[in-house]
Amino acid sequence: MKSIGVIAFAAVAFTSFTGIICNLVETEIEPNCDVYTSVPDMGLICTRIYEPVCGTNGRTYSSECDLCSFILKSKKAIKMKYRASCIEERVQDECEGIGEFCTFDYKPVCGSDAVTYPNKCTFCNAKKR
Repeated sequence: MKSIGVIAFAAVAFTSFTGIICNLVETEIEPNCDVYTSVPDMGLICTRIYEPVCGTNGRTYSSECDLCSFILKSKKAIKMKYRASCIEERVQDECEGIGEFCTFDYKPVCGSDAVTYPNKCTFCNAKKR
């Protein structure tokens, strides 16, 4: 009886795990660049903490600060699409040749449906449906 409970728990955990909602922003938003320290002739001082954001130009920036730094240097009006990498655009071509069966590796991919998939294989299989 215990083994049935463990199997049921694992199935529920995996189902819940694959349905995590991505941290997507519904509309384009202006990054809050005023909170970052600027050094004359050097630009913004950004940490190396990787918290990717997707710019409206389709480029992934390692953080909101990195996006703000790019905006400051380029003088371009770029906003954030969402707080995740812009992997959706790149994955489309990378899905070719991905099989039907996936491993349990956790390398999250945020889909355009706002669902976080555990890895590229699960993402690609969901796109095929």
